[in-house]
Amino acid sequence: MTKAEIIKRAAYLLGILRIGQALPADKNLRLDEAYEEVYDQLNNENIAIWDADVPDRIVPHMAALMALNACDDFGVSPARYQRIVGKANVALREIRKHAQPEYVSNDDPEDF
Repeated sequence: MTKAEIIKRAAYLLGILRIGQALPADKNLRLDEAYEEVYDQLNNENIAIWDADVPDRIVPHMAALMALNACDDFGVSPARYQRIVGKANVALREIRKHAQPEYVSNDDPEDF
C-alpha cells in the first residue's frame, strides 16, 4: 500500500477525515512527516521491513503509529487518544513480530 493511502488511514483514525473528503494540504503534510518519523524510528530498530510500498499486513499498524505521532497536533479527544494509544501499543508489537525471520531448524527432528 502506498504512503498516501496510509496517510488517509491515519487521518481516519485521528478523526480528521471523513469518507469522501479530501485531506487538506497542511494536514497531509503533517501526516507525511509522521510517516517519515515513524519509519525512521522503525528503521533504527531494524524492523522496517519495506523500502517502498508498505506490506498489507503492516498497514493498520503503521497508520496507528502515525496517528499516535500526530495526536497532539490535531487535538483529538481523550477517548479517541486512548483508542489510538491502545492500537499503537499493539502495532509496535505486531511490526516487531512480522520483522522476525521465521525460525527453520537444520536439525532432523528427534523421536523420543
